Amino acid sequence: MPVKVGKKTYTARVHHDKKEKYAYSGKCVELPAAITAGRTMDELKKNMKEAIQLVLKATKDVPSKPQLA
Repeated sequence: MPVKVGKKTYTARVHHDKKEKYAYSGKCVELPAAITAGRTMDELKKNMKEAIQLVLKATKDVPSKPQLA
């Protein structure tokens, strides 16, 4: 499932389980830490966009090279 965040489109793999309350779950291929669920595909897509934004925000503040004290 494509998920557009800003100018970039991410890919989410979707799992559908009819037995569960939150029947749809998804994981972003490019950002494996972005995982979420929803009762419907629309809810999953909305939640996935938010999960991707949160991961991007969290990793934005992490320096690429560790600073030595």
